[in-house]
Amino acid sequence: MGMLGYQRKKSIVHSLDVRLKLALLALFMLAQVFAPLSFAPLFFAITLALYSFARIDFLEVVKSRKALLLLPLIPSLLRLLFEKGSVAVAGMLLPAGMVNGTLNLVFLCSLVYTPLLFALTTAPSQISGALRFYGMPKRWAFIFSIAFVSVAYIRKKAERTLAAQRARGCRRNALALMLPVLHTCFRRARTLSLSMASRGFDADAA
Repeated sequence: MGMLGYQRKKSIVHSLDVRLKLALLALFMLAQVFAPLSFAPLFFAITLALYSFARIDFLEVVKSRKALLLLPLIPSLLRLLFEKGSVAVAGMLLPAGMVNGTLNLVFLCSLVYTPLLFALTTAPSQISGALRFYGMPKRWAFIFSIAFVSVAYIRKKAERTLAAQRARGCRRNALALMLPVLHTCFRRARTLSLSMASRGFDADAA
């Protein structure tokens, strides 16, 4: 799937104007941040509905990007383990850590996977123009658009490296996976930098 979600599956979410999509994303994220934690299930339900409208399997996205789960899981587990007291839920007293840890997990999942939906349903070439429309300096808009393009490239390289290690019978090793991926990233960044410099490219004049 990856960034190719934009190319493979067209939907209403895909076809929305990128500027409108970016504004809606910002408003939705702000609403989540400032709303009470008890609203987290509602926002998460909206996120799931958006994935459904976009015709993207949410569970497959989670499965293919398991590392992203650490972002909501770790703080939620800490809250579950260390928060004391109890709260009333539907007339029952439950441990505050369990209730608030679960709500925290749902809240952070929505906060993580909503921007990912934007990335999966938006062509990288359109992001720079949308950011510039809202006043972002050209240089920063260019950097963000390059970053979106690079995410898919890095993920593909990580998958190929992992497949090669499995074919050699190597055990799964984070360091062995990270080193070739980082090497590829630095080499790609240097090649891209030299290529742009040789063509006299100026991000501010783009």
